[in-house]
Amino acid sequence: MSEQMLIEVIKVVGLIVAAGVPSVAALVINRSRQKKEKLQNELKLALNDIRFLLSVEAEHGRKWQEETGASNLKLVRKTVHAAEHLNWSGKNSLHRVIKKLSELE
Repeated sequence: MSEQMLIEVIKVVGLIVAAGVPSVAALVINRSRQKKEKLQNELKLALNDIRFLLSVEAEHGRKWQEETGASNLKLVRKTVHAAEHLNWSGKNSLHRVIKKLSELE
């Protein structure tokens, strides 16, 4: 292969690499952005579900309070803990969930 041919092949390879690097970088950045948006949407959905369930629990407690004079929320939580081995961290109170949702908007 002649020296001139080798120089031309190197130029072509250089052009291909020069065009490919920004494309690959853009692809990686775009995928990262899409994953972040997907995770944020899933977080919003989960926080809205928590908000709904806390509202259901509060309404249930009000009904118990009207009928029996006690809300029994702590009793119900203890029962769930005993039966399902689940714990309430308290870190996702209704106020905190609403605050997190407003921060995500």
